[in-house]
Amino acid sequence: MRFLLDATTSPYIVYHITDDYILNNYKREPSKNSSLVNYMTKNEAFSILLDTTKCIITNEPIEHYESLSTDGYWIWSADLEHYIKKFNIKMPDHFMYYLESIQYLIKPIPRKNLETLYFKKFTTVCDEDGKIDSKTIKLIEL
Repeated sequence: MRFLLDATTSPYIVYHITDDYILNNYKREPSKNSSLVNYMTKNEAFSILLDTTKCIITNEPIEHYESLSTDGYWIWSADLEHYIKKFNIKMPDHFMYYLESIQYLIKPIPRKNLETLYFKKFTTVCDEDGKIDSKTIKLIEL
């Protein structure tokens, strides 16, 4: 599942960014928003899985498809970086307002904050069966 999660809300807001959303909202041109591209690609790795998938637009390989990145407040699927950079995919307004409010400033995340984010917040997204826990998240399908 490709997603963007706001870990500052309660319940968490999770944007499920579907293949259909990407296929219906991409442009055949790189993003002109270099601040967004930089922000998405230069933040912390949150969870790394060494894997490869194919771009749903060009069929080219995308590395780290199931890896996650974070700024300490938001968590996103690493392959979003590919679609933003190469195809100017529109991101949810809620996320864009956040980035504009911090002026796309990347701040270092203390290790303790990353551990708290992972163990106390992110692991509560799914229930014991691995299904999305509707009590802890609000899922928005894009």
